[in-house]
Amino acid sequence: MRHSYFIYALSLCALTIPFSMTAQLSWSGGLALGPNFSNIRHDNHVLDSEVKTGYSLGLRVACHPGDRLVIQAEALIERKGSQVETILTDIEGNPISEMSAAKNNFDYLVFPLTVHWRFGKGKFRYGPYAGAYVAKLIRQTFVFPLEGEDFRQDRTDFFQKSDAGIIGGFGAGWALDEMISLNFEARYSIGWKNFQLETTSVDRTWHRSLALLVGLDFYIGQ
Repeated sequence: MRHSYFIYALSLCALTIPFSMTAQLSWSGGLALGPNFSNIRHDNHVLDSEVKTGYSLGLRVACHPGDRLVIQAEALIERKGSQVETILTDIEGNPISEMSAAKNNFDYLVFPLTVHWRFGKGKFRYGPYAGAYVAKLIRQTFVFPLEGEDFRQDRTDFFQKSDAGIIGGFGAGWALDEMISLNFEARYSIGWKNFQLETTSVDRTWHRSLALLVGLDFYIGQ
C-alpha cells in the first residue's frame, strides 16, 4: 500500500509541477459528498451480487492550470459493497432465519486523482474526466437483518487491506461568485485489484460503483 501512495504522490507532482510557473495557475479546495451504488463482481459470475446503496464524503483540492484543464486530488471515506439474498444458519448448517437481503459493507479511505476537461463559458462549466484511485480498507462488516436487532460480524481480516482502480465521470459546475462554485458529478469506478485473500477465494473479485457527488469548492489563490 505504501508503494501505491508513493505512485499517487508522484503522479500528482508530475501533473501539477509543469504548470506551477504559469501566470494562469490557480487553486481551489472544498467538500464533496453523495450516495454511491455499488456491487461486487467475480470471475465466477454465479457469485455476482446485487447493487447496494452506500456513500462518499470527504475533501478535495484542485489545480487549475488554465481555463479548461483541472487536476483534482481527493481524500474520501467511501462505503462500498454488495447485497445478496441469503439465509442465516447455525454452526451445523441448519437455517435459523428466512431468506433476507444481507449486506457486505466495505468502508474505505479512498484517494482519487482525476484530470478534468471543461467546456462552456461564464459561470457554467461542464465536461468529462478520468483518473485512478488507491484505497485503504478501514473495516468490512457483514450485516444480516433480523427482527429486533440485526446480526453483524466484522470480517475485515478476510480481505486485502488495499484496493485500486480506474475512474471515469462527468461533472458540471456553477460559479456562485468569484470565490465559490457548486459542483455536481456522476462518477463510475471499477476496481482492477482482487480484494480477496488467496486463502479465502480462488476467484478474482473486484468492486464497481456509481457515485453521485455534490461539491462546494472555494478558490484559494492565484
